[in-house]
Amino acid sequence: MIAARNTWFAVGSVAGGVLAGLGIFSVRDAVRAPEPGLDDWKLSTLHLENSILRDEVDELKQRVATLEEQLSWSEDFRFKQEQEFLLWQEVISSMDPQGVLQKAGILGGDSPSEVVLAEPSAPDPATVRAEEISLRLRNLMLSEGVHELDLLEIGRLEQHAVGPVVFRMLDDRGRLVGVLSGRTMHFEASVTARTVTLILGDGAEIHGGVRAPFEERRFPFSFVDPWPWIEAFPELFPGFDAGQATPSGVDEGEYDLGILRSNLNQLLRVDSANGYFGVKHIDGVKADQLRGLHLVEYSSRGVVIKHIFADRATFSLGDRGVSILLEDGASMRGDAKIAFLRGRFRIFLPNAKHAEWKVAGIPGLPEPDNR
Repeated sequence: MIAARNTWFAVGSVAGGVLAGLGIFSVRDAVRAPEPGLDDWKLSTLHLENSILRDEVDELKQRVATLEEQLSWSEDFRFKQEQEFLLWQEVISSMDPQGVLQKAGILGGDSPSEVVLAEPSAPDPATVRAEEISLRLRNLMLSEGVHELDLLEIGRLEQHAVGPVVFRMLDDRGRLVGVLSGRTMHFEASVTARTVTLILGDGAEIHGGVRAPFEERRFPFSFVDPWPWIEAFPELFPGFDAGQATPSGVDEGEYDLGILRSNLNQLLRVDSANGYFGVKHIDGVKADQLRGLHLVEYSSRGVVIKHIFADRATFSLGDRGVSILLEDGASMRGDAKIAFLRGRFRIFLPNAKHAEWKVAGIPGLPEPDNR
């Protein structure tokens, strides 16, 4: 009520002040008295102005009355709501929990110990493991500075893959540039080359509302220590042998690594007209495979072109020449490192002589026929 009266006084004061400034309305008198000596036309004009002012004052009074009525109703409504809220609080505080459970059919006896609650269903182990992988993957990507992909959703673990998965694709400023999804996700790694490759299968990439499906998409992370990734989720590295690229446990001791390295370098330099390869380091030999191999590719003038790192190398003889299959590795030219496509890189030496390679005692090649 006080607020409404203040509103009325404020409105009246403002209106009176404005009209008084125009010389039409006096704050004291609602109607201006006619001055002596005015003709009929001026008197009629003043009467008309006074009539208009009376109508405006009546309208303002009506508005004030309406506002007072609405304010009173609002106060009553709020008071009723507060009363209902306090009433509900009293009802809930005085409620008998045991009686409520009995009426609901949950409690059959007089003792709360007789309450039979349904046991929660056991969580799906594959889904729980996928959530653990999701958390560890986010932490690893963050620690290694991989910011272009942001994992949003992950499905469940299925054999050697997890999925479906959804990533946000971000630019160098962290702004959204696309969405990437895949039905499956797994990894490849090269300890020797220090790379980890994220592989999505049967997915799609969305940019600006345009969807581009793919069968496989690979995201190599260079200059990354793969061991924390492998230890965090080994089931997502299906082709990885735990000891394939560590100095301990990868050498069976059947070969002198120094002599083997020297023999390979001699064989690789036989045909150097178009360039050649050289072996810089071998971790060991296991199951007829070279482990932890570091190769260097040279031009015909002996200038280094690139370095090649592989966790495993296998030698085989073709109809002519020798083939070297490198697995789980990367090539490095300058500061740019490129992981092997689908985890493999093959070197073919068309001019290699079978007999010379057999005599050199290269792992995996047949012994020379001395008959």
